[in-house]
Amino acid sequence: MSGFIIGPLVVLVIIGGGWPFRAMVLVFTLIALYEWVQISLKIKNNILYLVFGTAYVLLCFWYLYALREHFPVSTGLLFIAMIWASDIGAYFTGKKIGGPKLAPKISPNKTWAGFAGAMVFPAIIGVLLSLTLEIQAIGMIAVIGLAVGAVGQAGDLIVSVMKRRAAVKDSGSIIPGHGGLLDRVDSMMLAAPVFYFLWVAAHGA
Repeated sequence: MSGFIIGPLVVLVIIGGGWPFRAMVLVFTLIALYEWVQISLKIKNNILYLVFGTAYVLLCFWYLYALREHFPVSTGLLFIAMIWASDIGAYFTGKKIGGPKLAPKISPNKTWAGFAGAMVFPAIIGVLLSLTLEIQAIGMIAVIGLAVGAVGQAGDLIVSVMKRRAAVKDSGSIIPGHGGLLDRVDSMMLAAPVFYFLWVAAHGA
């Protein structure tokens, strides 16, 4: 229920843009920073984690903000669709196919089959949406989808490493049934700057 309520609201705010979007990004950034700090404080010799985490969160959320502010709204929605497709693809192929584990010591449920699904699904949805939205450079869109899927999985693993070192299951409890904000946006964060620069390379600044 949380996902069905929050997801559409976030999309509507992204479409609307303006100060509600900026306020949402600011609030999400502060929550993500708080969660990262709380996790870091549970890890020994945590100074490096605190410094890296602060820079990481701020940088990633800046590019999430920039995707909406610097490009048409369709670009931001395409990115969101790719991330959701990646998560769905990873879950679906991981469950249906299974097989060797991707990183058993970090995230025991992740498989190489799931990783492949996480890459292929956003490439497919990117091409389909490009045809619908009449976006050019469809071949490059497919490449961007593959990259977003791969990097998104890396972002997921970064937060998983943090939680494992801190011996916590979730990054927080702000979203009922989903855990913390970082649990929901970990793949999106690292994928945002990659998508941004690949989009610039494909379409110009």
